[in-house]
Amino acid sequence: MPGLPFSGDPDGYPDKDEAADYLEAYDAPFDLPVHLGSRVTSVRPGPAGGFTVETSTGSFTATEVVVATGPFHTPQVPG
Repeated sequence: MPGLPFSGDPDGYPDKDEAADYLEAYDAPFDLPVHLGSRVTSVRPGPAGGFTVETSTGSFTATEVVVATGPFHTPQVPG
């Protein structure tokens, strides 16, 4: 993600612990509004661009959304 390079093999895929460590380290210098323990129920286009994100703890707007799902053993790399 922007502003913090991922360490490790640039041609490989991180395991779950490496990915979790990276995300935790990414939050620290940027003081991101991370909402742990919230279930996302929908992400849809926002009225003024960006996205509206509905969660179990409320509704949020965002200019960008990272959707990280699926297993690490079968990576999906967009074209």
